Amino acid sequence: MFYIIPDKFGGNIVRVQMIITNTAPEQKVEGGFYVDELPIVNAPEGTYPVLMFKKDTQELFYNYEAIPLPPEPTPSIYDQVAELRLKLDEANASNLLALDALASTFELTLDLQDKIMTLQTEIETLKNGTVA
Repeated sequence: MFYIIPDKFGGNIVRVQMIITNTAPEQKVEGGFYVDELPIVNAPEGTYPVLMFKKDTQELFYNYEAIPLPPEPTPSIYDQVAELRLKLDEANASNLLALDALASTFELTLDLQDKIMTLQTEIETLKNGTVA
């Protein structure tokens, strides 16, 4: 024998809050009732049964709700650190390439500035008619 405690709130169809076997007197509540047997569970794959009570017909039945998917596993702190180290290494390599390109550009700029200065000096020399 089972003591059924349906939800007090709701419409004609409510969830069963509790099923008690070997009921103690202090567990009995207003709206609770006894049944000899529960409906047979026939849950489709991927669902779980929720015992329901239809007040107007005093009928017990099951609704079958989808089993929620488990949350995506979060990577461990060690995996996260390893991933961050890899990203840092990639960033450092990328920065080194950028710095190398910048240094080459800077050297080229200095070289061009030297040539410009030399050409300006030669132009001034040609204008003044003197040989350096």
